[in-house]
Amino acid sequence: MKTYLLDILNKYESYKEDLDVKNILCNKSWLIFNECNNKEVYIFQKDGSLIISFNGKVYKGNWQYITANKSIIISTQERSYMFHPFIFDNIVFVLKQDGTENYAFMINETQCNNFHPYSLSELNNYFKKQEYNDKINQQNDIKNIKELRSEAEFIWATQIDDLLSNDTEYIKAKNIKKKILIFDALFSLIISCFYYIYSNSINLSSYVFILLFSVFYIGAFLYFVKTNRLNFHEKEKKEHFINEYINQHTIN
Repeated sequence: MKTYLLDILNKYESYKEDLDVKNILCNKSWLIFNECNNKEVYIFQKDGSLIISFNGKVYKGNWQYITANKSIIISTQERSYMFHPFIFDNIVFVLKQDGTENYAFMINETQCNNFHPYSLSELNNYFKKQEYNDKINQQNDIKNIKELRSEAEFIWATQIDDLLSNDTEYIKAKNIKKKILIFDALFSLIISCFYYIYSNSINLSSYVFILLFSVFYIGAFLYFVKTNRLNFHEKEKKEHFINEYINQHTIN
């Protein structure tokens, strides 16, 4: 199995999550990339044995996946190598040789009609195209999420009462808000009336004004507290609704 340097792969990060390596490798015929036009095929068996075909000549080897450092040990009659899974996209499985910047490229032989490279430049172009497609997909995803968020915000703004019709906290806070608003409106009217009636008596009008203003201030404070509580509750529910809406419409 020959390994190669390919600068474009420096932009990629190795797999962080655990891969089901046995599932990926086994029961498939893997065409090993080389620039010599030799047909080298690896067939990984679940029992750890490895069948190697080099231009039709068959050799035996073995392989093992080491979970401790997420590596694949490939042993042939000549020597053994340690590789780490690097990129896998159902067509190409890239393995990075341990301790080096060299890579081995295995192509799923059933996908050779879609991609069968004969040179490093073809591999380089393949990954460039993949990189470009990933950027386009990422941009489309961002655009799609923005559009979905706008849709969700519009639905929330126009249907908030229906969406929260069964939310007891929202209904309770909304009713209290209405009562406090009515309360403050009435006391504002009373304050205005009393101040007008007793405006000729400085002492009495001052006491009345202070008393009623205090009541009004308490009512306004309660309104502010309840309004903030309602707004905070609405914001929480709104954000939850938007996230759920986006998730439901972005499931592949």
